[in-house]
Amino acid sequence: MLRWTLKIGTLVLAGLLLAGQPVTAASQKRQRTPPDSFLWQKVNSVPEFIAQVKGNPAIRARMARHFKVAEKDLVPYLERNLTVVTVKKTGRYPVWGVTRSGRIYRSTTHYRAGWRAFGMRDGSVLFKWSCGNPMMASLPRVPVPIAKAPPVPRITALPPAPRVYADVVETVEVPVHVASEFIPPSPIHLSAVPQTAGPAVPIIERGALPVWLLVPLAFDRGGGGFIPEPSTLALFGAGGLAIAGLRRRKPKATGSR
Repeated sequence: MLRWTLKIGTLVLAGLLLAGQPVTAASQKRQRTPPDSFLWQKVNSVPEFIAQVKGNPAIRARMARHFKVAEKDLVPYLERNLTVVTVKKTGRYPVWGVTRSGRIYRSTTHYRAGWRAFGMRDGSVLFKWSCGNPMMASLPRVPVPIAKAPPVPRITALPPAPRVYADVVETVEVPVHVASEFIPPSPIHLSAVPQTAGPAVPIIERGALPVWLLVPLAFDRGGGGFIPEPSTLALFGAGGLAIAGLRRRKPKATGSR
């Protein structure tokens, strides 16, 4: 009898010692979730939740079918947005469960303010704590942050460059015959033209020589001075001989009278 009493006491003492030990994370992972839960093992952190969804294709397929999203988009969404939140208001909240055959159904659960849950960064509740049952019919839309464009460097206005004016003179060659037709001659002031001494013209008294002999003397054909021509010299000599002959005849006529 004493032997059985000692055995029972030893078992009770061992049970008390085990009950007094703290529950570790490893022991939590080995705990099964209640029936109709989406997750198969209880979780107490976001990394454990994401690791179970990522590592179990059946869990990932059921959640993707409930939220009506692609499986490849479910895990990145949870990694970016899932966090631990607390319920702000006591009340009954909707919750979805799943049977062993894969049928998803809707029910309600009682939550008190301050209880933990898995939700979004804005504080909204998305999954039930520990079992991971959804508490929303669809995933909330999260605005994608738009990358800000790098600031455009300000360009200070440069001072205007000094203007350089170049004197350009276009020269146009005009033929001589065109220039003489279209370019009027510049007026020449007689007062500004120096008076050059021309050739001495012999002054002959009236009646000494005929007037027609002086006609060749009035023309200057060279432009640079009076140059007598052979015809002029011959005419001048003939006139002189005629005058000399006339003078010789006059005394004979007076003597015959």
